[in-house]
Amino acid sequence: MQEKIRWLVEEVAQNIVGLDVALFFQAHPNVFDSAAGIAMRMGRQPEEVGEALERLASHGILEVYELGAGRYRCYALKRVEEVWNLLCRLSEMYLDDPPARREIIRMLVARVTAKGKRKDPDAAASEEVRE
Repeated sequence: MQEKIRWLVEEVAQNIVGLDVALFFQAHPNVFDSAAGIAMRMGRQPEEVGEALERLASHGILEVYELGAGRYRCYALKRVEEVWNLLCRLSEMYLDDPPARREIIRMLVARVTAKGKRKDPDAAASEEVRE
């Protein structure tokens, strides 16, 4: 798998919601909306979509616009050819290439599994105290 796609999946998307948001912007490149508006369009919760939007923005995939003296935060696809090509390649791989789709899902599951295995230091300490 291409290194840029691996980066987009593992570091930027990080989970199925992040992947869904990235694919949403590839399918709807002219969207300019708030986290709540995008979540409604996607049929997801604003909190989970908001986290993914922030990750995509922090990695240069989306642009963030503050409106209403900072009361509203809106997101739009960054209009850069490299970003567009990356999202198109991700979409092709996920939607049209079953082996690539399996690999993408495998990467996301491995990330979630690894994250679940990492213990919170405070939780680990309290378990030791109970023993």
